[in-house]
Amino acid sequence: RMLSNPPQDVHCPIMVDADRPGRTLSWQEYSVSVKRVAVGLREAGVVDRDGVGLLSPNDIYFHVFGDGAIAAGAVFVPIPGFVKEADLANCITAGDVKWLFASPELIELALATAETLAMDISRILVFDPPGLDPYNGPELSFSRLMEADETVWRNPYSGQDPRTLTAIRLFTSGTTGKYKAAETSHATQVARLDSNHAVLPLGSKVLQITGIYHVAGQTVCNRAYAGMLTAYVSRVDNDPATVLDKIQVFGIDAVLFPTVLIKKLTAAMLDGVRPRDTLQSLRYVMFGGSFCGTPVLEALKDLLPREAHLRTAYGSTESWFASIAQDWTPGYVGSPMEDVQVKIIDPQTLEPLVPGIEGEICLRSAYVFDGYCKNPEASKSAFLPGGNWFRTGDKGSLDGENGQIALTGRYKEIFKVNSVQVSP
Repeated sequence: RMLSNPPQDVHCPIMVDADRPGRTLSWQEYSVSVKRVAVGLREAGVVDRDGVGLLSPNDIYFHVFGDGAIAAGAVFVPIPGFVKEADLANCITAGDVKWLFASPELIELALATAETLAMDISRILVFDPPGLDPYNGPELSFSRLMEADETVWRNPYSGQDPRTLTAIRLFTSGTTGKYKAAETSHATQVARLDSNHAVLPLGSKVLQITGIYHVAGQTVCNRAYAGMLTAYVSRVDNDPATVLDKIQVFGIDAVLFPTVLIKKLTAAMLDGVRPRDTLQSLRYVMFGGSFCGTPVLEALKDLLPREAHLRTAYGSTESWFASIAQDWTPGYVGSPMEDVQVKIIDPQTLEPLVPGIEGEICLRSAYVFDGYCKNPEASKSAFLPGGNWFRTGDKGSLDGENGQIALTGRYKEIFKVNSVQVSP
């Protein structure tokens, strides 16, 4: 989709390395790189439907590699960068990863895990994108894939139904604490992209400083590759001063942050870590991921420019964005997005409840995932009988007057630490 819809200026940067501002990526470079990666992967032996994983810190080429894997006919599997060996082994198994690329600082972890799982070591490769130090070791690397001839690339999906083809597997944790790989089809990815305007405004300058492997990071990157915004990508950094400096230096006007970072930034500003005008470029501040108290949000709103919008979003890896508040209202997580249906049910009887009554939030839309990879039992339990309504496991109600969703808790026994789901 993005390869056939170039922006008006194909040479203008669509992504900027916020840690090395001279390192940028244009749509033209994106298009060529995706095709080279696709051709290089096929030459290396990747076949249709292979799971191709990537273990790396944030980088402007992270989802370039991912789109290249998809363009090769494979399924992209981005892996959380904070994993330990046991977690990585869980991800490889749950995500059905056949090939794994890892950044140089994580390649030893990848090799050790592969040996534990008795994987083919020749399928453990190095992710060394352009603009960084090239890898000179014996393993196949991203830089070598980039030597492939992009002109021989052909679309491997011609004539196939995009609803039946998995494009990406994103990890989520459940009540067992183990990772599950949520699969989304090509059709679902396109639907999310087409609805992206509701998430971030066209022409935005967005700072991506949280995990790029997450569904929110993928959303920002896809929007940039489609020429809809410019993404400034930094390695994950929760230091308030560093984040505030990047907002000011790059004139960032839109951010999508977890509430833990919102709390830190607000506290830092109130403590005088940076002057008030540091935030003057911001026009859209979206938060989500976990509960954030009203006093913190009211303090943040007071720090923002008068014309800025403070917005909350609700969703999950499985559902994508389900609701967005154009302007934050205490007690609510916004109104359902266009084409998203919301139903509140009694979690025991599965009967629908009237507005204002608390129950389990269920969602139905073209943005919902297809199921969990190699986990039919979990896939079945994630939906109501009939398979159309996704059971979020969240407790809440639908306001009968303003149409907004009130989120009050969880039915499933998990909680979040720094916006990461953890099992008790």
